[in-house]
Amino acid sequence: MGDPTRLEPPPVAKLPPRIGKYKILETLGEGGMGVVCLAYQTEPVRRRVALKLIKLGMGTKQVIARFESERQALAVMNHPNVAKVFDAGVTQDGRSYFVMEYVPGIPITQYCNTHRLGVEARLRLFMKVCEAIQHAHQNSIIHRDIKSSNVLVSAEGDKPIPKVIDFGVARAVKQPLTESTLFTEHGQLIGTPEYMSPEQAEMSGLEVDTRTDIYSLGVLLYELMTGSLPIQPGRLRRLALEEIRRQIREEDPPKPSTRLTTQADHTALVASQRHTDPKSLLRELRGDLDWITMKAMEKDRTRRYPTASELAADIRRHLRHEPVLAGPPSTAYRMKKFIRRHQVGVGAGLAVGISLILGIAGITTMAVIASQQRTGALKAKADTEAINAFLSDMLKSADPSQSGRDVKVAEVLGKAAAKVDSDFASRPEIKAALHDTIGTTYWTLGLYEEAEAQLESGVDIRRRVLGPEHADTLDSQNSLAVILKYQGRLADAEPLYRRTLEAMRRTLGIEDRATLSSINNLAVLLRNLDKLDEAETLHREALGTLRRVLGPEDPDTLNSMSNLALTLRDQDKLDEAERLARESLETRRRVQDEEHPSTLQAMNALAAVLASRGELVEAERLDRRTLETAHRVFGPKHLYTLVSMNSLAGVYSQQDRDGEARPLYEAAVEGARGTLPYLHWRTGEFLDGYGACLTRLKRYDVGEAALLEAHEILNQRLGTRHRLTINAIRHLITLYEDLGDADKAAAWQAKQPVAEPPTKRQSQDQ
Repeated sequence: MGDPTRLEPPPVAKLPPRIGKYKILETLGEGGMGVVCLAYQTEPVRRRVALKLIKLGMGTKQVIARFESERQALAVMNHPNVAKVFDAGVTQDGRSYFVMEYVPGIPITQYCNTHRLGVEARLRLFMKVCEAIQHAHQNSIIHRDIKSSNVLVSAEGDKPIPKVIDFGVARAVKQPLTESTLFTEHGQLIGTPEYMSPEQAEMSGLEVDTRTDIYSLGVLLYELMTGSLPIQPGRLRRLALEEIRRQIREEDPPKPSTRLTTQADHTALVASQRHTDPKSLLRELRGDLDWITMKAMEKDRTRRYPTASELAADIRRHLRHEPVLAGPPSTAYRMKKFIRRHQVGVGAGLAVGISLILGIAGITTMAVIASQQRTGALKAKADTEAINAFLSDMLKSADPSQSGRDVKVAEVLGKAAAKVDSDFASRPEIKAALHDTIGTTYWTLGLYEEAEAQLESGVDIRRRVLGPEHADTLDSQNSLAVILKYQGRLADAEPLYRRTLEAMRRTLGIEDRATLSSINNLAVLLRNLDKLDEAETLHREALGTLRRVLGPEDPDTLNSMSNLALTLRDQDKLDEAERLARESLETRRRVQDEEHPSTLQAMNALAAVLASRGELVEAERLDRRTLETAHRVFGPKHLYTLVSMNSLAGVYSQQDRDGEARPLYEAAVEGARGTLPYLHWRTGEFLDGYGACLTRLKRYDVGEAALLEAHEILNQRLGTRHRLTINAIRHLITLYEDLGDADKAAAWQAKQPVAEPPTKRQSQDQ
C-alpha cells in the first residue's frame, strides 16, 4: 500500500498571468512539488525575478513544509554565489510562493564545456561553489542536493559567476527551518543518487551532517575534471532501491585520472573541452587532483574534508604548488612542492621544479639499482634511507616554518653541496649522484659556474670509482659538456662531447637512448660552430634511428626533427626544413602541453624557418606566442625568453619595423648581460641585432658601441669565419658607410672572409 501522504501530481494548471506585483512571463522548470517561472517585478523596482510556486493540488503537509524550508533556507543566507530571496506570499487560490533572484545561467558543467575552460579555470569556479556551501553551513543549512544542474553560471562582463540554487531538500542543522514538520518519507531517497553520500543513501537513522555536502562537492569536482560521474547514471536508474543504496555505500569509484585512462574515446573529447590534449589532462589530474577529489568522496565521512572551506583551501594549495592535505607526506613530494614555491634566478620557473623532481627520483633509483647489483638489497635499502634523510634535511633547512624566513633555492643548494662530501664520504656512488643532481639544478637556475664545479666533482668520482666508460660516468660527462656549452664555451665542450659519444657508441650501442641523445648534443654544438655538413649527417643518423627504435611521437624523435630542420635552414634547404619543423610542432601539440619547453622550441624553430622564407606574418604570430608563453612560464630573463625576444625582434626588422624591434633587442641584451656568463656568444648575437637595428634608426653612436662589442665577443667565442662574426663585420661596414667614414668601412671590409653567410639569419638553438 502506498504512502497516504503522497498524492499523484495532477495535470499542470495554466499559470495565472499575474501574481501580485509579478507578471508571469514563462515557465523555467518544474519539479515534483512546484513550478519555477520567469516573472517581471513591476514595483517598487523593475527587474526580472524567478518565482517558485507550489503546484495546484500539491499542498500536503510535507510538501508545504519542504517548500517553506527552502524559502527560509535562502532567506537566512547572503552570499554572492547563492540566489537571493526577495519576497514571499500566498496566491488567491491558497498556493504558497516565493520570489528569488533570477539567475540567467546554465549548469556549471555545461558552461565550462561550452567555453572550453581549462582545469585551473574550472577549479577557481568550483572554489566559489565551495565558499557558497560553506556560507550555508555557517548558517546551519545543509543543501543535500548539490549537483551540476543546481549550480548555474552566468557571465557578468567577462567574469563567470556561479550561483547555488534549489535548496528544496535543505535541512537545518541546529534549529527547525519551519514550524511545520519536515521529514523524509519512508523508502524515498531525498536528493540525487549519483551525487549522494553513503550516509544520506543509508537512511538508517544516522544523523546527516555538513559532510554529506562535502561528498556531493567531491562528485561535482569529479564531473568537472573528467566529464563523467563516479557512478554512471545509467547503471543506477536500472537498479532497485536497495541495490542503489548498496552501490553508493560500498563501491569505490576509480580515480579521475584512472577513469579517463580507461575511456580513450571519451578522453579525447573531455580534453578538447578543457582546451588541452589527453596526455596533458592526465598529467594535470594525476597526483593532487586525484587525491583531493577522492578525499572529498571518502565513504567514511570522518576521512573527508571537515568543511567546504578546507576543500577549497586544498585546491588553493594545489594551484599555489604547495603540498595538499590530501597528498602523501613523502619527502620527494614535499620537496617538489617546495621548489615550485621558492623559485629564484634566471632558470627558476618550471624547469627548476622538473629538474629537482627528476633529480631526486633519479638519485634514489640509480643508487638503489647500483647497490643491488653490487651488495644486495640490504645495502640498497640503507642507501635509499640515507638519501631520503639527506633530502629531508634539505627540505627542513628550506622550510620558512622551520627557519623563520623565506629561504631561496640557491641557498639551499649551497648548503647541501657543502655537506655532500662529509655526509657520504664512504659512499662514493651516492656522493657522485648527488653532485650530479645539485649541479644540474644549479644549471636550471642559471648558476653555471656552481653547476660546473658540482658536475666536475661527479665526473671525477665516477671515473675513479666506476671507470671512464661506465654508463653513469658517461652520463655525468655529457652533463658537464652541456654546462660548458651553455656557458658559451663551445670550443671546450666539443672535445668532451666527441669523447662521450665515441665511448657510448662502443659501450651502449647506437640504439641506446643515451647514445642518441649524445649524437643530438654534438650535432647541435656543431651547428652552433657553423660545421653544418657534419651536423646534418649526425642529425640524420639520430633521426632515422629514433624513428625506427622509439617511434615518430617520442619526445627525442621530435626534438631531433626540429634540430635537423634548423640545420637545413642554415644551409638554405628550406623546403625540407619547413616540412620537418611543421611536423615536429604539430605532433608536439598533439602529444604534449602547449607550454612544454620542447613545444616552445618547436614553435621557435618553425618561426625561424618561415622567417628565412620571408613568410613573416606566420613567423611573427609564432614568435609572439612563444615569447608570451616563455615570459609567463620561465620569467623575463630565462634563455628561452631572451632567444624568443631576439627572434621576434628579427622578424620586426625584416618588416622594416625597427621602432618595434628596438625595445625587444634592448631587453634581450640587458637580460643576457645580467644572466649569461661573461662573453657568452648569445650576448654577442643579441648585441649584433641591436646594433644593426640602431644603425637603421640612425642612432649611430649607440649602434657603433653595440656592434664593436658584438664583434669582440663573437670573434673570441666563435672565430673569425663564423657566420655570426661575419654578420657583425657586415653591419659595422654598413654603419661606417652610412656615416661616410670610408677609411673605417674599408678597414672592416678587409677583415671580412671571402665566403659570406646569408644576411638575414638569426641563430636558433634547441
